[in-house]
Amino acid sequence: PVQPANGEWVDADEWRSYNVARDPVAITGCVLWLDAATIPSQSNDTDLDEWPAVVGPTPEQTTATNKPHYRTADGPGSTPAVSFNGTSHYFALGHTLSNRPWNHCTVIVVAKFGSTSGEQTFISQDLSGWSGDLLFGMNPHDSLSPAPNTTSGRVGAMFHSTTANTHQIVEKTGTVDTTNFHAWALNIDNAAGVMDLWDGGS
Repeated sequence: PVQPANGEWVDADEWRSYNVARDPVAITGCVLWLDAATIPSQSNDTDLDEWPAVVGPTPEQTTATNKPHYRTADGPGSTPAVSFNGTSHYFALGHTLSNRPWNHCTVIVVAKFGSTSGEQTFISQDLSGWSGDLLFGMNPHDSLSPAPNTTSGRVGAMFHSTTANTHQIVEKTGTVDTTNFHAWALNIDNAAGVMDLWDGGS
């Protein structure tokens, strides 16, 4: 869900209709907002060195084989999009967001999957054994031991709790839709030991 200025929680089915959701600056505590429509116009399939952030640090990629592609009209309503190949494409922020309050946060992603196989993550932190790791995407797995997994073809998330040395796991039932864009919203409240995942639909 999104928490507008009035303090009310909005279900993912409704968040896109909220004016505040269209203005990231108006969302109190917003630490990162990426919008493909704000990337300076490129030719179709251009390799991207960075994704200029509307709010927060700009993700970058300097390795040619790992650069995502700019797509001129593959987004919702034929808007620009950033395309990842699901295997080697990614942007890196280093540890810039490591000190962010993952213990109590909301992450919203608008995306369409090209297939139901492989590990296709929205956000993946360095799983080096320290607490507070977050994985969110399709088929995310955890390199820590034991290694819980979400079911193949499902969107899910795992968070390594900082209040108890355990994993919180949540996933949506059913195989992901590879035809339409969906708005996914993940809410983490570590103090309450709760992690919720909404599929806002297409």
